Amino acid sequence: MVVIAHLLCNTNIIFLIIIIITTCIIIIIIIIIIIIIIIIIIIIIIIIIIMASTVESSSNHLL
Repeated sequence: MVVIAHLLCNTNIIFLIIIIITTCIIIIIIIIIIIIIIIIIIIIIIIIIIMASTVESSSNHLL
């Protein structure tokens, strides 16, 4: 009985470790996705600003 209880405790610990590792991996993946989305948004904003400034400068040249 003691051996069975010991095995059950060990399997519970293993399951806990697996759950913790998987949750950590999921959290890391979510953080990476959020960072990538933020970087893409920043790049889009920079492109829009550059396009706007080039349009303004070209329209000024025309005037």
